[in-house]
Amino acid sequence: MRYRVIVFCVSALFFSSSNAADRGHGPVEIIPSVTETKKRLPSGWQQQLQVGGILHHRVFEASEIVYRDPALGLLTIQLEDKFVRLVEATHEIVDIHDDF
Repeated sequence: MRYRVIVFCVSALFFSSSNAADRGHGPVEIIPSVTETKKRLPSGWQQQLQVGGILHHRVFEASEIVYRDPALGLLTIQLEDKFVRLVEATHEIVDIHDDF
């Protein structure tokens, strides 16, 4: 009986240590940078920027959120060299600026 318990404990230690030693030796996972995952702006996106208009979802997905004002429900996003302030819920364009 004692022999079985010892064999069980030794085998459990052996198999658990072999798994633990192998955890850090796999291939390195590279996390893509923000610029690599950023989507490209569709062609003609500049013509869609009109105060009072609705920003297309593809243009919004390719943008970068610069500032969020939860009290007013507004977002400021950057599209290349333009800064656009819009209503967060509807994506209605409130302002368009060349600088922040």
